[in-house]
Amino acid sequence: RAGWIVFCDADNLLAPSFSVELFNRTSAGTYLRTLRDTRWGTRRHNVPLACETATFWSVGGYDDAFDGWGVEDREFIDRLSRSGIREVLGPANLVDTLRHGNAERSSLYEHGIEVSMAINNYYCQIKQRYFETTERWFTDEQRYSTYKRVKLAVLDSLADRESETIFEIPIIDSVPPWTARLAARSVRQFRDTKCEFLARLAQMSAES
Repeated sequence: RAGWIVFCDADNLLAPSFSVELFNRTSAGTYLRTLRDTRWGTRRHNVPLACETATFWSVGGYDDAFDGWGVEDREFIDRLSRSGIREVLGPANLVDTLRHGNAERSSLYEHGIEVSMAINNYYCQIKQRYFETTERWFTDEQRYSTYKRVKLAVLDSLADRESETIFEIPIIDSVPPWTARLAARSVRQFRDTKCEFLARLAQMSAES
C-alpha cells in the first residue's frame, strides 16, 4: 500500500514537479494543499490534497454520506486540522485548472450546485457542531440518517418560498439525545446568496 495519497479533482492538471515538491515539503504528521492566485489575492485550494495513507484512515477518510457538489473536501480538511495534522502549503504553480462552467460541474448530479451546496453545508455544520458538543464523530448510521434528514429539510425549504418551518433533525442513537434545528428561511437565504455569488463569478470569468 502506498504511504501517501493525493486527491485531485477531474479538472486539475498537476505540474511534472508535483511529486518531488510533495516529498520535499511534507513529513510525518502533515498534509499538503496548494496555493492559488485569484483576483482577490492568494487563496488555498481544497484539492489537490496529499496526506499519509495512515492519516487518511485515522480521521475516518472522506465522508461518503455527501452527495452532489461541494463541501466534502472542506469537511475532510476540518477533521485533519482538529486531529492535529499540520498543513503544509505548496506554490500555485504546482497545479493548473481546466476552465469550464458550472453546468459541467453539476451535470451528473441529482441537484444543481446551489442546492447541493445548501444540503452539504448544513450537514457539515451539524456534524461539526455535534463533535464540538459531544467530542464524538458521527457513526456510519448517524451520518447516513442525518444527511437524509438534512436533504429532505433543505428541499422542503426551497419548495415553498413562504415557509417559516423550523425543521428538527434528531441524531439517532445519540446519548444524551441530540437534535439540530434548521430554519427554512435561512436555507433559502443561503441558496440565494450562493446563486448571486456564482452568477457574479461566471460573469467575471467570461470577462477575463
